[in-house]
Amino acid sequence: MEPLTEMKESARACLMKRTIECKCCRSKFSRIRDNEQFCRPICSILFRSEIIGDCWEFQGYLTKKSYGQVQTPRGTQYTHIVSYAFFVEEIPIGKQVNHTCDNPKCFKPNHLYAGTQQDNMKDMVERKRQASGDKIGKHVRGEKHPSVKLNEEKVLSIRELYSQRQLTQEKIAVLFKVSRGTIRDITTRKSWSHI
Repeated sequence: MEPLTEMKESARACLMKRTIECKCCRSKFSRIRDNEQFCRPICSILFRSEIIGDCWEFQGYLTKKSYGQVQTPRGTQYTHIVSYAFFVEEIPIGKQVNHTCDNPKCFKPNHLYAGTQQDNMKDMVERKRQASGDKIGKHVRGEKHPSVKLNEEKVLSIRELYSQRQLTQEKIAVLFKVSRGTIRDITTRKSWSHI
């Protein structure tokens, strides 16, 4: 057998080993990496999802804010963005993909729309998901929170002590029997920002 023919046969055999069946849609595809199990990102998302209520919820990796993420040839992407681009259209320049259902795990195409950040903020206000008074959306904050250790008076005292540089954050934390991180969040207004 000629060397070139041997190389072609060897390459064909190698490709055959790399051709597998997608776990979701059962179509054959040639994988690039050994751990690939899906022919395209949407199959990876669909395989790891459940229908809950009217939403298609991703059950794979979720961010801290509960958005699904999946690996794609372009890198890590949010599942709702991959879904919108696959089922609806490419995302127009200057737009983002927003949810109509307020469920970050959801990637159902008719629960998504291309809009602006301003549209998203308008939706947040209309659906009462923004911080106002003692609530952030449906969550209670401040003194009304069930696991609160401080009250508004103590928070104001903490800020006063820290602003005058009378005590370090560590000493203030010991004094009020909370963590240094809690003191940091109060002084930077990451928490208790409503007062």
